[in-house]
Amino acid sequence: RHYVYAAHPSGAFLASTTLGSSLYLLVCYLFTSNHELAFRLAECCVSDTPLSPEEAQLWATLGLAAHDTHPDAHAVRLKLSLVTMGAEDVMACPWDVGAELRGYLSKAQHVSPAC
Repeated sequence: RHYVYAAHPSGAFLASTTLGSSLYLLVCYLFTSNHELAFRLAECCVSDTPLSPEEAQLWATLGLAAHDTHPDAHAVRLKLSLVTMGAEDVMACPWDVGAELRGYLSKAQHVSPAC
């Protein structure tokens, strides 16, 4: 599978056009520790309709990044938890939200302003 992203004329960010492409970009950002861009993209990665098999696989892949204990990583996962609230039957978080909140609160003074 491949995705084509339009680059903003400023070159500052990429634009995704589908949920699958947004989720893939989010996975890439999280696995490369680009937490600021992941945080900005998080609100585009939600659906209240059943996920396609591709989208479900990408959503589940986000759970593999749950081992990242960087303060900003906690912030990204908590934002994803918030934007998917109410759609748990479609997009159940593949991480423990309570553990993420505890991690975030214990490191809150180290979370970057962008997150």
